[in-house]
Amino acid sequence: MHYIDGAEFGWRNGTAKWPAYYADSLGAVENVGPGCPTGVSFSFGTKFSADYQRALYILDWTFGRIDTLHLEPNGATYRASRETFLSGKPLPLTDIAAGPDGSLYFTTGGRGLVSALYRVDYVGNESTKPVQSLALNDAQKLQIKLQASSDVNTLWNALSSPDRTLRYTARIGLEKLPLKQWLPKYNAENKPQTLITSTLAFARMKGEQKLATKKLLGIDYAKLSVNQKIEYLRACSLVWIRLGCSDSDKLAWIKKLSNHYPSYDKNLDSELSRAMIYLDSPLAVTKTITLMQSAADEKKKSPKRFSKAMIPMPKTF
Repeated sequence: MHYIDGAEFGWRNGTAKWPAYYADSLGAVENVGPGCPTGVSFSFGTKFSADYQRALYILDWTFGRIDTLHLEPNGATYRASRETFLSGKPLPLTDIAAGPDGSLYFTTGGRGLVSALYRVDYVGNESTKPVQSLALNDAQKLQIKLQASSDVNTLWNALSSPDRTLRYTARIGLEKLPLKQWLPKYNAENKPQTLITSTLAFARMKGEQKLATKKLLGIDYAKLSVNQKIEYLRACSLVWIRLGCSDSDKLAWIKKLSNHYPSYDKNLDSELSRAMIYLDSPLAVTKTITLMQSAADEKKKSPKRFSKAMIPMPKTF
């Protein structure tokens, strides 16, 4: 069983869906696009070849297809490659399960349609011997340890992990503890990645606005990687949303961030535009419109290269 405590994927209505790069979101193992998901099942116990015994089967009612996700370890979690296992028109899929006889069964129906039960068997020469579960790697073992831990030092050390899932798990662990237990470590911390991750927890636990602002303003933004800058801006936005931002603080933030916008990185500029507009930067609209026009001009010159504008319209907080 693989699960992550407090998992958040940013599912919101309409355009409020979070970007996958938000630091307090885990991102998907695989994005399957539009559809109507129904049944989901692994096929352990089937008399299939090894790859298909380990696969995860996902049903789509609308488009009438069963996709297989072939999972492989990716740090403390997994990534997937996807293929269409079978499809039909119409094939309104409703549920799926591995049977005790080694076959895979699925049903169709719903919304007044005639229901049916189907069986899938493997015919071929590959071995159908039961497969063994994959052994856990070191990152996965640490993730399990972090989920069970209430030790501040153990959790704190993982906040700067290069593995996004471990950072996420450690942050959730901190949020389960009273803020006063780890406030001294937050006060003393000066490592950028640890500060960024811990500030996400600090804001969500309604810590002191002045302290969070001081800590974030003290980070050398220019020395951060692009991914760290995106996480930094997410931490800033949570502080502003949950703890507030005074007019004097807004001026300090504008001074800190203005010269770094635009960066000409799509995701980073999306977050910078939201931040600068929220902060009422006098140059926010001019810079954003200029950047959007530049992207539109490039798209006209090379439509195959620029399939989308470089900068999406900024969303409100």
